[in-house]
Amino acid sequence: GVQTCALPIYPGSGGKPKRWAADRFADLARRVPSPLVMLGPAEDGLASHFEGLPVAKDWPLRKVVATLAAARAFVGNDSGVSHLASYLCPTLALFGPTDPKVWAPAGPFAEVIATGDLARLATEEVASRLI
Repeated sequence: GVQTCALPIYPGSGGKPKRWAADRFADLARRVPSPLVMLGPAEDGLASHFEGLPVAKDWPLRKVVATLAAARAFVGNDSGVSHLASYLCPTLALFGPTDPKVWAPAGPFAEVIATGDLARLATEEVASRLI
């Protein structure tokens, strides 16, 4: 079922350079209340980073949308899921090499952290925006 007030975390993205490290997403998930790690087929290799955490794997889009609509917040990389979330709940999108002036989510709930280099983005900085 839908986890109302969960904090969905989406560590995937269409391109690896656009991904914040999976171990940092896992660390973030362990720091925030009610995390729900969302993984699609493209994130198959990331599941091992999230042992012991609630994981939603390969959910149908309608269930993803329902979960985002009920979420208190969402955090993810520069990805399609982040764009979708930005129309449904407070969204924190993490941007590295891509230009947020061009590619940032356009929804009314979007906030962006743009670093140029996601390796420099500390877990504490992301967590402080969510807690």
